[in-house]
Amino acid sequence: MTAEPAPQHLHAPFALVGIGLAALAMAIALIHTFAGPFAPTQSIEVSIGEIAAGIRDSAQRALLGQEQPAPVARAWDIDRILRAVAPTMGVFAIVVALVGMIRKEPTKLVLCGVAFGAMAVMIQVLLYAVLLIAGVVLLIGIMQNLDSILG
Repeated sequence: MTAEPAPQHLHAPFALVGIGLAALAMAIALIHTFAGPFAPTQSIEVSIGEIAAGIRDSAQRALLGQEQPAPVARAWDIDRILRAVAPTMGVFAIVVALVGMIRKEPTKLVLCGVAFGAMAVMIQVLLYAVLLIAGVVLLIGIMQNLDSILG
């Protein structure tokens, strides 16, 4: 009677940790994207109005040669923390899975960890790319109507 060899996945601790980190990162990113924001926020109308008023005030100060106000540091809230944690965990998952590759762990498990980690990062990157494009379109609209905003 010979002992059966242990399953291959039991000899892949780094790849499995990478998959776990990547899955957690992807879950955080998706929950924050579809269920968030969790911190209290103003309505979009108020935010757009404040942007327009800020542009008007800044333009008036620039025309009058006045100094612009100093930048204000943003506070860390739960949304900002989640936006930072998800891609960071995705990168850690990629690194841990690649350590598994260096240790010659099963290729399928390593690739799974790398792919899930990359997807967790890309969810955030693509979301911000779309939001950046929408923000630019909104700012262009505000700039085109700046004469009515300056009133």
